[in-house]
Amino acid sequence: MTPLPNGINAETILHHTTDGIYVTDLKCRILYWNKAAERITGWSAEEVIGVPCHNDVLVHVDRKGKPLCKPGLCPLHRAMASDRQSKSAVLLFAKKKDGSRVPVTVSVAPLRNKDGKVIGGVEVFRDETERIRNLRRARQIQHHVMSFEKPKGKICFETVYHPVEAIGGDYFNIRTLKNGKHAFLMADITGHGTAAALYTMALHAMWQERSPLHHQPARLFTVLNNDLENIFLGDSFCSAFMGVVDPLTGRVVYASAGHPPPLVRHKDGSLDKLEPLDMLLGTIKNQKYQQVEYELKPGELLFLFSDAAFETADPKGLAFGHDRLADLLREADPADCPGFLAKLEDNLLKHSQTVALDDDLTLMTVLNNGQ
Repeated sequence: MTPLPNGINAETILHHTTDGIYVTDLKCRILYWNKAAERITGWSAEEVIGVPCHNDVLVHVDRKGKPLCKPGLCPLHRAMASDRQSKSAVLLFAKKKDGSRVPVTVSVAPLRNKDGKVIGGVEVFRDETERIRNLRRARQIQHHVMSFEKPKGKICFETVYHPVEAIGGDYFNIRTLKNGKHAFLMADITGHGTAAALYTMALHAMWQERSPLHHQPARLFTVLNNDLENIFLGDSFCSAFMGVVDPLTGRVVYASAGHPPPLVRHKDGSLDKLEPLDMLLGTIKNQKYQQVEYELKPGELLFLFSDAAFETADPKGLAFGHDRLADLLREADPADCPGFLAKLEDNLLKHSQTVALDDDLTLMTVLNNGQ
């Protein structure tokens, strides 16, 4: 390692970074606080050294406002307890000295002594105020453009959408057709973030433009496949599932393009799986897609989901898996779809041992509420 010039040491370098950096002991008492941390939070080093970071200093919350200063929820505490650094930065909201909240992306790691024993932790955080302001504006635009009104009646829909950032690469829509049937679509475009969100905007425009085909999922997918193939760059692709449900009969006509197989929960709690039919959209031009039928009987629930619902992994890399997902659906009360979706979200977060998932999560239930 090349020696540093006279007058320059590690502390000097840390004080000149634009990211906030602080170090704690195992009880989360602050031992070091750099100049950027002072600038971002308003707290001086003299005010916080020796103080636990949860004692009215940072008091992190997640994007939903959930307090994180608890064992198992605090990213820094978890890094020290598990002896693992974070895989990627996570968006949190820190409390400033004036009581306001500042959005920050946080990376954490344990600190070890020369014997390899964990003796504390370090957190690096970046002020994301301007980026989050822009992303929130982008999300407002995306939400406005892609919004729809959920149908009411015998067929009940519930949806959840949580992108990794304010915008993401999952897409879903529901449309009531002139004949009273409901067309519904879920799609997952490669990746997440701004580029994937732009593709979803394009997909929405295609969905709107091709509305005469909304009653024919297979024909629509055949056309959308070519539309997407024309705009995708590099290795982008899209998985999708589309169905048209008749409220009078419960008959569902659907097409599937490489999307995770939806599950059907029967009244007795047993499950069926609607297997994938065809390849992903946007990969090979002029592909033909097929459609099949399924009868969704009164009291039965159709559950659609993006791959984050089963691919979410714990710190050791073990995926949540289809079996856990199926067990939660078996235990669900079809009359309380929002409760089931909230419970699934909570279980995914507990499994990942993080405050936010690392992939966009989209969920949809279609309940035949007829008698």
